Amino acid sequence: MKNHLFLLSLLLLSSCSRKVLVQEAYLIETDRKSANSDIDIRTHYVGDAFQYITFQIDIENNSQDTLFVSERDVELRTRHERSRRGNIAPIRKEQLIQDLVAEQEQLQYEKQANTATSVVFSGLNVVTRIIAGGTPTDAVIQGTVRAADIMEERRQYNAAQGSIEDQIIYLEDYTLGEDFISPGESGSYDVHFERLLIEGRCELVIYSTENPHATQYEFEVQKVRMRD
Repeated sequence: MKNHLFLLSLLLLSSCSRKVLVQEAYLIETDRKSANSDIDIRTHYVGDAFQYITFQIDIENNSQDTLFVSERDVELRTRHERSRRGNIAPIRKEQLIQDLVAEQEQLQYEKQANTATSVVFSGLNVVTRIIAGGTPTDAVIQGTVRAADIMEERRQYNAAQGSIEDQIIYLEDYTLGEDFISPGESGSYDVHFERLLIEGRCELVIYSTENPHATQYEFEVQKVRMRD
């Protein structure tokens, strides 16, 4: 299974020393596969990233035909009373990327606005201290301290933007949108669903083959203590 480092990072960094609810899912049935034995499909539950939950789909095409796979051919079936729908489609890949791009642009705007404001006020503070009777040396020291604060703010913004960029790259490279699997080839994809926080059985169904492939999971909600 691929190493989903950004999911783990989100899990560890999203909260400080408190208990949070996490959606878990355990595989309970794997033999309800397509009648077409030339197509081997296996699924795994990756985890809860707080924005969504993720399943991995591995497909091996041993047939003589090219297989078309799409996010539109995947659904999560649940009958829990808290779910709004019985059959839940994945969150669209393009929508997830668009949301992150918008978040990235907002961070860039805030970084520029905050930096500009901080620089202006930093300069005013230096002048004010001199007018108020402070020495130029004291004013320069205070200005240097404020400049360090501005650099730290920029560093934090850059770190947040870098994290978003990593997530965008992950979604582009690994999340299922549309793909073709040639004869004798295989593919591995992630699909993301809304975070329901429910308990009970569900089915992950893939319709890419002539007969649907269904895998059953048991959903559980767990409390996890986050690290500082």
